[in-house]
Amino acid sequence: MSSRHNRSALDAYKDLDIGTALALMLFAVVGLVQTGLMLDIVELLTKYKFLPLAASYGAYAVVFASSGTRNPSNYHPIEWVIVTLTAVVMTTNAFMVEVQTAVSNLNPWASVVIMVLMIITGAILGK
Repeated sequence: MSSRHNRSALDAYKDLDIGTALALMLFAVVGLVQTGLMLDIVELLTKYKFLPLAASYGAYAVVFASSGTRNPSNYHPIEWVIVTLTAVVMTTNAFMVEVQTAVSNLNPWASVVIMVLMIITGAILGK
């Protein structure tokens, strides 16, 4: 019997590829919709602006901690600029009414830009 069959859940998550990760995320979202919990979660996340921000930072921390390049010297300076810019944009969007108004006025493009920044940052931290 190979040791591969006796792996822990943590070991399995360490070996996930992007396709599997996207499928798991889709499975979780669809499960929330099917069970009727999605509206409650969306309401909670919209009511308390710090929750999506905290969840995003938590997810980035997990991605960074599980990546193969946890040493900050392995990142190019432009990558740190992108990560920092994304953190600033996310924080100001969560707490500054002026930024929220600007994003609303420039929708959908402003939201697309923020989402692309967040995805790029996740990819940088996960490399």
